[in-house]
Amino acid sequence: MVYFVRHGESQANLDGLFAGQRNDSPLTKKGLVQAKDIAEEIKRREIKLDRIIYSPLRRTAQTTEIIAKALKLSHDQMVPDKRLEEYDMGAFTGTPIHSITSAELTSHPEAENPQEFRSRLLAAIQDAKELPGTTLIVSHAGVGRMLVAIRRGINPAHFYDIRGYSNGEVIELAWLREKAHHV
Repeated sequence: MVYFVRHGESQANLDGLFAGQRNDSPLTKKGLVQAKDIAEEIKRREIKLDRIIYSPLRRTAQTTEIIAKALKLSHDQMVPDKRLEEYDMGAFTGTPIHSITSAELTSHPEAENPQEFRSRLLAAIQDAKELPGTTLIVSHAGVGRMLVAIRRGINPAHFYDIRGYSNGEVIELAWLREKAHHV
């Protein structure tokens, strides 16, 4: 089984800035608490993790370390995967968050190709799905949006029009079992 969680609140979230890959924003005090809350939620739901695979950006690495410590997972059970990094927003990085469509985001200078974003995420998710036991993926809002787009069969170029998961929300990716042959 594979679960997904968005990192705790980052400084960029608090400051109302687009972070993407290029703003390696740390967790805020609230984000640190949210990471502890994620671990408590996992315990409450009696999810027995075999590993955490995470984006190596600072906000996700910090979230992972806190969860792993609370769940008594070893360092070997924490696996960074660059394919899980946030969507590269190009020139939008570091600018104030405002309402924006997928078309505006993906056509912005230096922005990542959404099909390539989908492909790298799908490869990471498929690899995680093949592992025995239970995996938690700790990543970003854009990654969560693209996962929803993949599940719903939405054109990758429209991923940003999907509502993102909240910081710290633990999501079971049951659709990986249900639609494994369609993904």
